[in-house]
Amino acid sequence: MKKVDDYYTLEPDMIGGMLLQSIPEPTEGQSWTLDVGFSSPPLQPVTVTICDGYEHESPLPFMNVPPVMSDQLYQALLAAGIQNIDVYEAELVSQDGQVRWPGFKAFNVIGIFENIHLVKDLRLFRLTSFTSEVIIHSSIRKAIEASGISGIRYRKPGEFSI
Repeated sequence: MKKVDDYYTLEPDMIGGMLLQSIPEPTEGQSWTLDVGFSSPPLQPVTVTICDGYEHESPLPFMNVPPVMSDQLYQALLAAGIQNIDVYEAELVSQDGQVRWPGFKAFNVIGIFENIHLVKDLRLFRLTSFTSEVIIHSSIRKAIEASGISGIRYRKPGEFSI
């Protein structure tokens, strides 16, 4: 049986960070958060609009809404053995187009479960009750921390519903 204490939600540390607008779903009937690979990839780079007034804040390495991560975080996940994630080149862009941040990925986690106890062999997934949240195993948290990435918070079970 899975130990719930071995899992965390992966969240942005929003203090002083850049806010982003939602990104459109890739095609009708498909979603960035519902566990299904896209029938065709979205146009790349995926443009992620920076909320007005946040253009000069620091971009965060991870956002669950919209689902965007830095290239550095993606490389750390790959190094930790994560394979159940589809990624697409993304760029953070101000509404006037004057500020541009390349070096990001829009992502789609392939793996959604009703409950942590049903998870088999995945260390990164979503729960049906919280499709916007990404759940990670403690080994992934350690890999992210070892890579020196900051700007991410982790919540323990009991702090989120499973």
